Amino acid sequence: MTTSIKRILFSIFLLASVGCKATKDMNTQQNQGIIGSVSWVQGNMMPGPDKPSSANPEKGIKREIHIFEVIKMTDLPSLQNSLYPSIPSKPVKVVKTSEDGSFKVGLPVGTYSVFTKEEGGFFASISNGKGEINPIEVTEGTFTEMKITINYKAAY
Repeated sequence: MTTSIKRILFSIFLLASVGCKATKDMNTQQNQGIIGSVSWVQGNMMPGPDKPSSANPEKGIKREIHIFEVIKMTDLPSLQNSLYPSIPSKPVKVVKTSEDGSFKVGLPVGTYSVFTKEEGGFFASISNGKGEINPIEVTEGTFTEMKITINYKAAY
């Protein structure tokens, strides 16, 4: 074999090897991650004698979801109008929900913080005992379910 044919065959082998690894990584991420929904509530959510608690149902809503490596409250700027004006790191993934608010995103194993992008900043209203904001854990081979209720314009 000539040197140029050997180089071509080696290049094809190298490209095929890299392509297989990329496909394997993508498949791993598609077998695990987060599956969930985003809904919106606003207004007076208090039940009353003439208004049952189900009078203000949550509505699925289209939103952009920003997923970060887990973030602690102490790492974020102060809330402004119930929203975080910025997040001091780059998102691992950004996805859009469907019209009904549902989403599914493949992710590597790990713990993440999930925010919705709102007009005035980023929304997340849950934290755990470690001070982590809206944390969710992705485990191998599983889609972890998450429900996000955007309620910063609701009164309870």
